[in-house]
Amino acid sequence: MLISNSRCFNISMASQILTDFLARPQSKLNCLAFEKRLLADPKLMKEALGLLFKGNRREQQLVVWPIANVAVKFPELVVNHLDKLTDLFLVKGSHPAIKRNLLRIFEVSILTERDKVKILDECLTLISQCKEPVASIAFAITVAKQIVDEYPELLNEFQLTMERIPKEQMTPAIRVRIKRALKK
Repeated sequence: MLISNSRCFNISMASQILTDFLARPQSKLNCLAFEKRLLADPKLMKEALGLLFKGNRREQQLVVWPIANVAVKFPELVVNHLDKLTDLFLVKGSHPAIKRNLLRIFEVSILTERDKVKILDECLTLISQCKEPVASIAFAITVAKQIVDEYPELLNEFQLTMERIPKEQMTPAIRVRIKRALKK
C-alpha cells in the first residue's frame, strides 16, 4: 500500500513540476532547469513526452525544446518514441519550434527504415518549399543528407533539391549546410 501511495505521489509530483514549467515564461534558463529535472526523473520525462504527443499546440511548443536538448545529449532516452516523434513531425501546420527540435533529435537518432523514408520526404519538402524558418531548413538539410548517405541512389534528387533553393533564401546557415552536405 505504501508503494502504491509513493507512486501516486511521484506521478503527481511530476505533474506539478510539468505544470510549473508550462506556467513560467519561456527562457533558456527555465529550459535548462527543466532539462535537469527531466534527466533526474524518468516519470517526468514520460509525462513530458505524453504532453508532447497529446498536448495542445502551445504545450507542445514549450515542452519540445527541453526534450530535444535532453535527447541530443542522451538519444537512448527517446529511442522507444521515435515512431511517435516521426508522426508528430509529419503533422501539417505544427509550430516551427516543434519541427526544428524534432529535426535536432533525428540528427542524433538511429531511425528505422520506415521512419527514414517519411522523414526524408518531409525534409525534402521543407527544403524545396522554403516556407519554414531558416533553422528548420538548415536542420532538414543535415538530416536529409544523413539519410541520403545511406542510400546513394537518392543523391541526385537531394542535389537537385539543393539547387532549387531560391537565392533570396540562401542565408549563411543554409549556405553552410549545403556546402557541408555536397562536399562529402
